[in-house]
Amino acid sequence: MSEIRSSTEQARAAALKLADKCKAIDEELETQVQVLRAQQVGMTLPLIDSEGFPLAQPDLLAVRTARARIIALRNDREELEGRMRQLLEQALAKDTAPSSSSSESATFKPGAATRKGDIDKQIDAEERDPEGWDAIEKLQPFANVNSVASGGPAEVAGLQMGDQILRFAHLTFETADGIDSDSKLGALPSVVRNGEAIEVLLLRQGLPQRLRLTPRLGWGGRGLLGCHLTPT
Repeated sequence: MSEIRSSTEQARAAALKLADKCKAIDEELETQVQVLRAQQVGMTLPLIDSEGFPLAQPDLLAVRTARARIIALRNDREELEGRMRQLLEQALAKDTAPSSSSSESATFKPGAATRKGDIDKQIDAEERDPEGWDAIEKLQPFANVNSVASGGPAEVAGLQMGDQILRFAHLTFETADGIDSDSKLGALPSVVRNGEAIEVLLLRQGLPQRLRLTPRLGWGGRGLLGCHLTPT
């Protein structure tokens, strides 16, 4: 048992180190996004005019450099997330390993996240959803992402048009309308606060994903989120 405990602690420690690297990547991502905001462009705005000539504004070199760096950082973060998933699965599997052949098997299924492929985006190394993926898959979508503003917090978090929201902070299909509101999604404003990260569970092309969205004032557009949600 001591060997299992030691191996579990090592896996957790390694995952936490990767989480620190992810945090550093997030900080640099924010810096590069600020470069694009300063030039009033996002990741997709064409840098040529209708006749194929480079635009006089913005600073094309700065924009191209920032865009390339953002893509590289996102790829690096995705690789780190994959390694963290493996470490966390290893730690959880050892934590729930039966002490004898007669013990009941653990309810956590090692490798479940791996079988689902790239569905655990923006994973926090210190937090796994306590309900497990089986519970997440039982959630009912209550909102659709109708649009995502270029350079806004939603785009930075990875939200895409067409995503279906399963849970927004603690809000679900049953609670998103709010008790005292007659409007659809009336409870959402109560959980949107400037600078406070929100965990979002969603479906994208039928697969569940997890993102962390940080509302922010002064990003260059309307609202704190930079996206438009419509009820399902």
